[in-house]
Parts: sequence; C-alpha cells; structure tokens
Amino acid sequence: MISIIIPAYKEYENLKTLVPEIHKYLNGDLHEIIVVDDNSGDGTEGIKDARVIVRKGERGLASAVIRGIEECETDGFVVMDGDHQHPPSVLPSLARALDNHELVIGSRYVGDGGTSGWTLTRKFVSRVASLLGRPLCGVNDSSSGLFGTYKSLLNTKELNPIGFKIGLDIYNKLKFKNRTEVPYIFLSRHFGDSKFTSKQIKEYLKQLAQMYYNDYFKQAIKFGIVGGIGTVINIGVLTALTELGGVHYVLSALVAIFVAMTSNFIWNKHWTFKV
Repeated sequence: MISIIIPAYKEYENLKTLVPEIHKYLNGDLHEIIVVDDNSGDGTEGIKDARVIVRKGERGLASAVIRGIEECETDGFVVMDGDHQHPPSVLPSLARALDNHELVIGSRYVGDGGTSGWTLTRKFVSRVASLLGRPLCGVNDSSSGLFGTYKSLLNTKELNPIGFKIGLDIYNKLKFKNRTEVPYIFLSRHFGDSKFTSKQIKEYLKQLAQMYYNDYFKQAIKFGIVGGIGTVINIGVLTALTELGGVHYVLSALVAIFVAMTSNFIWNKHWTFKV
C-alpha cells in the first residue's frame, strides 16, 4: 500500500478531477490519497475519495507535506502537486520504482523527461535551480516536487518547514540512500494561477544558502579544528618521545605522525563528516 500526499491551497477545481485520475492509474495498487489543504475555503474539504486535512493555523507547502507524511497510514508515500502539473499517469512507475529503491524522484532532466508549455525564462530558471541544488544531493532534477520515499527513513522534526522545495531537503538528507530518477513530462496546470513567484525564488535561494552552509562551510570549520588538534598532538607526542623519552628523532616523528593521523581520522569520521 502507498500513500499519495497532495499539499493544496485553492486547488478544488483541479483536485476534483485529479483525485479520480489517481485512483484510475493506481487501480491495481492499494493506496490512499491525503490532501493537506491550507484552509482554502473553496470546497476542497468536500473532495470525495480522499482524506482531506484542513489546516487552519498553518500555511506553506513544506509544512503541509510534513503534515501529510505524519498523517499517512503507510510507510511508502509519494508527494505530488494538486494542479495536474505532475501527471498521475507517472504514479505507477514511481510506485514500482519505490519497491526497489529507498528514494524515487520524478525527473524532468533524465531520459524522456521534460516540460510542456514553458517559456524560455521559466525553463532557464528551473534548470539553474536544479544545477544549484545538485551538489547538495547528486540529483539531476534537485528542484523536483514529485518524489517518493519511506516514512521510516525520515525524522519529520528534522525537515525544514519553511520554503516550497521540501523535496530538496529530503533528497539532501537521503543522498546516501539507494535512489533512482523516473522521467516524466511536467505539464501546465488545468485551473487557477501559477504559484511560482519571485518570493518563491528568494525562499529557494535562502534554502540553498542554509544547506550549503550546513553541508560545506560548517564541515570546513570542523576540518580545520581537527587539523589543529592533530598538529598539537603531533608536536606533543614528538616532544615527549624525543625530549623526555630519549627516543631517536626519526622514530619519534613516525610515531607522532601515526598518532596524529589516527586522531584526525577518528574525529573526521565521527564528527566532521558524520551523516
């Protein structure tokens, strides 16, 4: 069984046709559909054949996805948009891939994947966004919002509830897991206006900056501290052996280097590069 999590805000017109399509394409698979609505007041709470959770005190795509993960009754789940831009026809492929992988990502940038109806500007922004996120997680379509994984692999308390690219946060946290990318065509929304704005771009850049800081800058500082500790150990052991123990300088130097290298290895493994 698999859960389909759909964060939504004022997507009733899209959801009333999307939900039946999801059921159609997943007809052979046990599944549940969870819609997390940010109190749209547009009738979404009345959508049939789906479990609708209306949040009245919170808003935001990332926190809505986190709530959906916490509420799903299955271990495996897929997150998708509620505006038909993520075609439900790709869900069976994602579900099958999730049987053999810990993380599956719907990708516009592998195989036959792509976009439909986008301007050159939108294509450029999306491509740059994915390239900027790739070093953090090694995923071709790092800005994709269509993905699936397992609830048991995540600690929702550690996920960033701010921003709209919750996928990037999850890809980064699961970057050493068994994963694959499934190609799909990103379509135009059926009803309503796009929620892609300059504010979202700013939030994404802020999210990237925070993640690069956590992944690289903090590690660089830790690496420097460990190097300093190793230098002190090297000098200390060398001094103790030669000056106090009367050991030949060459032998003392070899022992000091070995002890310092061992210390650096242990500290880096269990502190600097701990995952």
